[in-house]
Amino acid sequence: MAAASSGAFYDKSAAARLLPPASLTAMAALTLAYPLLPLYGMAVLRAAQGLLAGLTWPIVQVSLALTAPKQVRGRLLSIYFTLGSASAIAANAVYPLIASTPPLLQLSASSALFTLAALSLLKAPLAQPPREEEARGEAVVIAASLIIAVPSSFIFGELSYALLSRLLGIGLEETALLLAVVSAASNASSYALSWAADKGFERPALALAVALSLASPAALLAPPPWPLAAYISAMTGAASYKPLSRRYLSRSGRPGAAVGLVNAASNIGTAFGEAVIGLLGWEL
Repeated sequence: MAAASSGAFYDKSAAARLLPPASLTAMAALTLAYPLLPLYGMAVLRAAQGLLAGLTWPIVQVSLALTAPKQVRGRLLSIYFTLGSASAIAANAVYPLIASTPPLLQLSASSALFTLAALSLLKAPLAQPPREEEARGEAVVIAASLIIAVPSSFIFGELSYALLSRLLGIGLEETALLLAVVSAASNASSYALSWAADKGFERPALALAVALSLASPAALLAPPPWPLAAYISAMTGAASYKPLSRRYLSRSGRPGAAVGLVNAASNIGTAFGEAVIGLLGWEL
């Protein structure tokens, strides 16, 4: 529950602004240790980096939400999460270019990026401005992040490519291209829903994001081309709920803890859903 703990720390102390750069610096150091350890040691490092990520992102997200003007808060959060998705796509595209280089050199590039991110956050201290009116129903929003993560989990991880490739009967290269297009469309839809939230339709936008996620498994079980519709629905719902939930919870009495719990609930739901899909996926 590192995410919830770091969020609660943010609510209580201005010193929490130092936690993200410190965590990212530690991640940079741990990254360079991968070639030095056996396989089980790498698993431990992976877990440690996950813990450090949990200490970092809730504070960054709630700080961004609180410092952004209310009129554009949803859209700025949508752009923030879209940039994260774009970075992951860019990393996958660049990797083949450096795959033949020594592993330590590859990891050094990642370590350098973690260090750069840490320095950037250190130079731009995270603020804690006065909070606005409190939002109600925080528990519902947090619970919904767990609920939608389970049926949407098939869009995450390497299983996503293999599953869609099998369901549509296409090659992995075509599947990767198709998922890139769907991801771009889902991020555009996320921006549209965030715009609606900024214009006063916050709760309908949240409800639509949840509905899209919950509807996706039914389409996944239908014959082609419905599985593609399932991916579109799940990716749009998941991409939209991230900024919308942070926008809503930024008005909570304890926004740091609330956003941290959303992060934790989403991770738990995704892990559980991926385990279930992993067991049942090849039977679909």
